[in-house]
Amino acid sequence: MRLLTIFFLVYLLSCTSYAQHDDAFCKAANNGNFRKVARQFKKQVRLRRYGLTCDNGTGSGIQVIHTYGLDTLTLWLRNHSCVVDAAWDKCQVKPAIYPGWAIIGACFNTRDGIKEECFYIQEGTLGNLWLFGWHPHLFKPKNILTFKKHYQSEGFVHQQNQNCEQSKNH
Repeated sequence: MRLLTIFFLVYLLSCTSYAQHDDAFCKAANNGNFRKVARQFKKQVRLRRYGLTCDNGTGSGIQVIHTYGLDTLTLWLRNHSCVVDAAWDKCQVKPAIYPGWAIIGACFNTRDGIKEECFYIQEGTLGNLWLFGWHPHLFKPKNILTFKKHYQSEGFVHQQNQNCEQSKNH
């Protein structure tokens, strides 16, 4: 009986340690500490940095698609209790240059009301190293997601939802 009680207590403590991750994220957002929110989001980007590889047959090579990773990052944000809504610019028309970019926006419940934060993610690296203004090309380009910066933007999520609704209607 004593062993069963100890096992049950260990199980409860392990479950609460998993729940604290959401607590820390929402606590930082509630306090307006978006640097901490960005650090935790950056960890999630690193976990999902490799896209899906698709082979289109002979001659065209292998393509890497980051849509699934960006969708799961947006879903990860939406699953938090402090996030009102989240969207990324998948319906936005962008020039097809390498490296590409994506912006994920989220509306957070804070003490001061609802704040909107955007996270800028680069889709691919060039392999250049930054050494005090000198940019030598030392590494091969990699097609991975990298977190670049975060900033506040009002109306981004609403605008992206409107863009997707307009593209569905056409």
